[in-house]
Amino acid sequence: MEWEGDAGSVKINGTDYFLKQCHWHTPSEHSINGIRYALELHMLHRSPDPNIKAVVALLFKIGSPNPLLSKVNKDMMSEVATKEVHLGAIDPREIK
Repeated sequence: MEWEGDAGSVKINGTDYFLKQCHWHTPSEHSINGIRYALELHMLHRSPDPNIKAVVALLFKIGSPNPLLSKVNKDMMSEVATKEVHLGAIDPREIK
């Protein structure tokens, strides 16, 4: 999922990194204490120098439905997997 415009930022060691896109992996690419999770979200951020990136990961356990995942899944399942899908306005603060 890619954002157009200002989707927010994080500051790491004094450098601002701006959220540009996110994508998911299932099962998770990483583990904690040997435990792999059902899903892993990668939030890709870029600094003002587009060659410098920061990735923030979020791990998901199976449980209650996640509102953002439910919305994205519903919109994507209505389209052909090989097409670009425009989801409309998605607030990155919905990522939980």
